[in-house]
Amino acid sequence: MSIGPIWTEGSGVLPTWERLLADVVDEVHQANAEMALLSRPIWVVVSSALLRARLAENIARRAGGCALGVSVLTLRGAAMAVLRQCGLSAEESALLFGVIVRREAAREPVFQRVLAEFDDGFRALLDPVRDLIDAGWEPELLGGALDWAEESLTPSEREHVIALLKTTDRVRKTSLCHRVVRTTDLLTQAADLLVTHPNPINARSVFVYGIGDATGRAMDFLERLLRRVPTKIYLETPHDPALPGAPDAGIRYTRRFSGRLKPLCNTDFRPPYAAPDASLCTFDAAGEDAEVRTVARRVRLLLDNGVPAESIVVVARTLEPYLTVVRFHFNQYGIPFSIPGEKLPELFPEARTIAAFVELLSRGKDTPVATWIDAIFPTMTMGEFLPNVVSQTPPADFRFPLPTLSDLRLALTTLAAHTLFDVARLSDSQVEQDTTLPIRLGLVDTDDETVESYGGPKAVGRKIKAEILSAVRTKARTLVGQFDDWPASASFAEHALRTRALTDEFGQPDNPLTSDLRATIDSVGRLAPTVDDFTRAEFLIPLRTATAGLGQQPLAGAGAGVQVLGAARARGVVAEHLFVMGLNVGRFPRVIREDPLLPDPIRIKLAQLLPDIPIKSLGHDEERFLFAQCLSAAPNITLSWLRADADGRELSPSVLIERLRINRPGIPHAIIPRDARRAVEDVDAHSCSVLSAYESSLYAALVGDRSALVPLLPHVWGVGDKSLSSHLVASGRIQVLDEVEPDKRTEAGRRSWPHLSPYMGLVGPLGGFGNQISVTVLEQFAACPWQTFLTRVLRLEPPPEYRAIPPGISANLIGNTVHLALQMIVDRAVAEAGQTETPWIHRQGIAVPWPRPPELAEICFSAAEKAAVDAHLRLTGFVRILAELAQPYLNEAAQLICGGDETRTTLGAEVDGVVALQDDRQRTAVVRFRADRADRVAQTIELIDYKTGKPAIDAVKQDVRNKHLATKLSRGALLQGAVYSLAGGGAGVGTYAYLRPELEERKRLIQISADDTSLMDIFVQTVAVLLGGMVDGAMFPRLELANGDENPRCEYCPVTEACNRGDSGSRRRLHEWVSTHRDQETPPTPAGVPTLAHRLGELWWLGGTE
Repeated sequence: MSIGPIWTEGSGVLPTWERLLADVVDEVHQANAEMALLSRPIWVVVSSALLRARLAENIARRAGGCALGVSVLTLRGAAMAVLRQCGLSAEESALLFGVIVRREAAREPVFQRVLAEFDDGFRALLDPVRDLIDAGWEPELLGGALDWAEESLTPSEREHVIALLKTTDRVRKTSLCHRVVRTTDLLTQAADLLVTHPNPINARSVFVYGIGDATGRAMDFLERLLRRVPTKIYLETPHDPALPGAPDAGIRYTRRFSGRLKPLCNTDFRPPYAAPDASLCTFDAAGEDAEVRTVARRVRLLLDNGVPAESIVVVARTLEPYLTVVRFHFNQYGIPFSIPGEKLPELFPEARTIAAFVELLSRGKDTPVATWIDAIFPTMTMGEFLPNVVSQTPPADFRFPLPTLSDLRLALTTLAAHTLFDVARLSDSQVEQDTTLPIRLGLVDTDDETVESYGGPKAVGRKIKAEILSAVRTKARTLVGQFDDWPASASFAEHALRTRALTDEFGQPDNPLTSDLRATIDSVGRLAPTVDDFTRAEFLIPLRTATAGLGQQPLAGAGAGVQVLGAARARGVVAEHLFVMGLNVGRFPRVIREDPLLPDPIRIKLAQLLPDIPIKSLGHDEERFLFAQCLSAAPNITLSWLRADADGRELSPSVLIERLRINRPGIPHAIIPRDARRAVEDVDAHSCSVLSAYESSLYAALVGDRSALVPLLPHVWGVGDKSLSSHLVASGRIQVLDEVEPDKRTEAGRRSWPHLSPYMGLVGPLGGFGNQISVTVLEQFAACPWQTFLTRVLRLEPPPEYRAIPPGISANLIGNTVHLALQMIVDRAVAEAGQTETPWIHRQGIAVPWPRPPELAEICFSAAEKAAVDAHLRLTGFVRILAELAQPYLNEAAQLICGGDETRTTLGAEVDGVVALQDDRQRTAVVRFRADRADRVAQTIELIDYKTGKPAIDAVKQDVRNKHLATKLSRGALLQGAVYSLAGGGAGVGTYAYLRPELEERKRLIQISADDTSLMDIFVQTVAVLLGGMVDGAMFPRLELANGDENPRCEYCPVTEACNRGDSGSRRRLHEWVSTHRDQETPPTPAGVPTLAHRLGELWWLGGTE
């Protein structure tokens, strides 16, 4: 190597890489010729561990398979080597840095005023304090910095900047006191040793590559390194991709680095390495899935043509949007690949466990139940967690299968226990009985009378035993006690001791994850041994950092194969074939944001004191430099971007792409079709013609016989040919698909299309369903027969959302509170009259006194408390707010029902009854009802249904209201009122009482009288049609109303996941069937019995189209 430091510039990554390799290999050959040189190795200092591995492999290959006397190091590794050479510790210990910054920031009044009210608000100081220290801040600078601030800053800037400088100064002093060692501290120590130590480094020469910018302390180290050892620095100065031959403007990003070090070096005047012009091509796609699939197909073709996988690199500015998509498509195409350095902890149960455990420590007894369980069960089974309660032997009673994680979560949610504290305070009555879960085991034959049934097989609910819940409550109480006993402040050692004790609840000693967790806790506990006033929140700051890697696994590969990299990690990396994805506005270049606490105008002024302070706006130059680097790193480059996202929203290509295409219009470009069929069929010269299992199944579904999907689907699922059950499942799914949406490309499909199947609701008679039914189910059936089938026959229930925030105060919850309060008022009066045991229809009417305000408030609070528990809500203060919101409705009820009419007496609240009704074939059904209140007014029995929502009829004029009432009855709405009137006898009245406070008085009541023959005739005809359709099994989904409007019930349907609502094919098929049969009279069977098709038509046109 030439004497003295040498500065070498190359016109891009690939030329610079080749020049470096040639120089290093020359040194290797020289050492091979003079063996004495091997005692002092060559150092090659690079910017990243990835570049270190790739460069080492290439040096060895170029040197003939072995390169003795060469050490490839990162900048940090070089500093540690200097420290070890000088006999000093090279360990890093930066865990306390975040604690120190937050503590010192909290001492400044301005930060207390602005940031203290935010959750972890002082975290905002981490970046500016780190930037100042890395730029070279030392305690002796404070005096001059304060003078500078007074002279150079405006009054509006001065207060918080001075506070920041003081905070930084204290952080630096405290860090030195507690021996906090960050990477920049290692570089500073090593830089000092390069000046003061007689033999700080054993390298005979140093090559520096892949570094275009660095912190002030890093440049201090490099400067002293090149002064001490013969050093050659290689800097890429790529050409402008849009203007080949011209330097790229992005090299301004390297100006600070080159401005400080280049003057200390001799310039390398050798002719530049001649790199071939890169072959460029581009494409755009709609959605990350299509973009990555296209890259995968092109990579697969390269591999099939013999290109080594390690010579292919795939780059995105940030990989986060692409990680799961890359894993899927690269695995589908059998591409060996690695994603070094990236983390996606949600993919790995062990990592989720650690994160949940730390969250448990953070939130204490307010930890959500789901988080608590996540912190336990991935490391142990239910049987291990509750060894004396849960057996591993399946029980004899099929309703009590072995409990699962989902069972416990759902049981606690059902008991309104949303947090650890809620579980601990469950009452004895709640855990002394088995809890039925809203999960069904299926339709089975059983004699259990407690299971609701329509007469056929019963939908048995899954249960969790009382002893399990009791044991879980005990565990929760133990944890809550530990948190209650936790001191407000203590030493790290004390916090670690208590944290370690908690791990006894979360795993076994022989569990590797538990052992690693305990070792990490112990290491954090040894920090800052002389300080004893840390809060638990402060202890968690280093613990969260220290445990971040536990349970993690590589996303893909171990370093070999195709490299999938973020652009920052790809600096200096060369390839034979390079793919750059995601070249869109806002992605590449990324959005540059200034630091709000230390913005660039102040940083520029501060450069008078700290020349190496980073300027955030230089990030714009960095983005351009990265792009130019990428386009100079390989002879074959493919650029891609999204023209739209997966939802079809248009996206703009990056300005880097726009500029490139304007100046170089001849670059080949492909548009990847949005249509899935064309995307599979349009195979260009850059893509392989072989399809993955996923694409083969997609293509078969689009253009081929569906039967061809059966052998393909198991491969898509990842089970191959070995699983017979997977083939049976695949065959069954294709059969279901043929029923739901027949393939109209085939003769069989065209024959099936006009005939609706059970999946479209024509299920046929259900063995008794409809013979005994409640009037609310009858109304539900009129609104949507399919919803009735799912919820009342199959007993499906909406899937529980374990992690959702408990629901807030809804209109339904207020209504339940009002109903409960009104019931309590009536029940108390009935009890005082001694008529509780008398059937309501035989009671003597009583006058119900309206409670005085204090009594009413107490009743309302009790009702709100019960409504909240029924809704699984236990939030502090929630009940009182709910009671206050319900109060105005009760006041309206007092005026509407309990005041004014002296002839009105009350028979009871929540009264039950039945009426007998018939369908059009004279089959009798028993229709059940429950009325909110029964009154006797003179000689008439009036059954009342309270309503707290919007009135069903908004008209004011009585004749218009009557017309609207008749229309609603004809469509199967407001049937309860008609049933109430029949239950009251010949002159009975059914009343809907609307209690909304702001409602106009004339809209408050809707009444149906049994002696109104016109309305009752409509009611009888409507019920006949509904009962006939229900008993005969016409359970179609009412996706739209007869007039073509969207069915409003679909917006809040609890079982929408089991409906065809989102399936355009099923919707079209149903609509075509209705349109075809509208003007056709469907003939009955030879016996004169209406067909299912006839029933469907009757129900569809129920009430007409107006």
